[in-house]
Amino acid sequence: MVTWGLWQTSSKPNLSTYLIPLCQERINLKSNGFGVMLNTGVGQCKAILVLAIVDLMAKAPLLGVAYHNGNYGCSSCEEPEQVVNSGKGTARSYPPKVKYELRDTTEFLHTANKVVTTRTEELGIRTLSPLLSLEFFDIVNGVVPDYMHGILLGITKNLITLWTKSKYYKCGYYIGTKVKILERGLQDMMPNDYVQRMPRKFQHSWKASEYQEWLLYFALPCLDGILQTQYYEHFSMIVSAIYKLLSDTISEADLICAERELKEFYMQMPALYGFEQCGLNVHNAGAHLCSYVRMWGPLWAWSCFSYEDMSGNVLSRVHDTGNVSIQALKMLPMQKILRTTYLSMPNIRLRSFVAEMLRSSQMPRKLTKLIRHLRTRLFHVPKTTFR
Repeated sequence: MVTWGLWQTSSKPNLSTYLIPLCQERINLKSNGFGVMLNTGVGQCKAILVLAIVDLMAKAPLLGVAYHNGNYGCSSCEEPEQVVNSGKGTARSYPPKVKYELRDTTEFLHTANKVVTTRTEELGIRTLSPLLSLEFFDIVNGVVPDYMHGILLGITKNLITLWTKSKYYKCGYYIGTKVKILERGLQDMMPNDYVQRMPRKFQHSWKASEYQEWLLYFALPCLDGILQTQYYEHFSMIVSAIYKLLSDTISEADLICAERELKEFYMQMPALYGFEQCGLNVHNAGAHLCSYVRMWGPLWAWSCFSYEDMSGNVLSRVHDTGNVSIQALKMLPMQKILRTTYLSMPNIRLRSFVAEMLRSSQMPRKLTKLIRHLRTRLFHVPKTTFR
């Protein structure tokens, strides 16, 4: 993974400042490429951008379209939102349908050019995205719905809220009085070693990985006999579908089955939870998710997990309230030097220590001190490298 840039600001960034030079660089990589060392000499490699993955808040300015809570907020189809009652207020909803009018890349470009001329939003398109300047990039099919934010931090988290929050105590799906039974069930679980972390108690703010473990492994055993049958069977549809879509290899039969389960999950949502719960995350899952899996492969291949992990790694390099970007950027060459030189260290114990530290999540906290030691004791590294 390559860190292309960092953005430090107290307000929302203007993505054009980031996207325009990024697109210019991608055009250059496609036209001129870059040199690579091969056994037979220097070769040339060219690169194009084919896929982009962002959360819903970043997708709107990235594509130049309306936000997810605005009209025509879906970037995959031209379905308008409907305003429905929700408690004492209103919510924007995408009621399920049998068929949707999908967006077309050529028509998207035509509408965007028209919007720039008329200065009037049309079908949710507000401006001309710099991504449209990329020759091989499909702005409709190339910007995928995010599994991590949409399914885990979206649908799964929202369902737990509906089941356990006291404000829903009159609803048939409410099980807030049985939360302690659920938590005891979680504590009694004995998962295999491929489960990286057990979910904590429900009052804690879970991470996306905890929602994933809950969805795939723990939810159905824990909810059996607690959640009413109709809600339990409804929830089992999305569990089964997502499990299939996360497989290393997905057969056409599995994909068709997962697509049918997600559509049925979407169709039953209004009757069980209300139209106000049919937001964009549920719409994307029920109407579009399997189409993107058919194009780009399993969900794990294009989720935000690895990028969020990288962001956390970058943030862990910041230790004071000074210029955050400078602090993070200073650590990047330090880490690179360590990774490329530690194997040549003559001291075996020190080499083993550095190797272990590079694998540790606490590595950035100790990196500066170790670099100073290596610079003065083992080999010469110019000080200007770190300034």
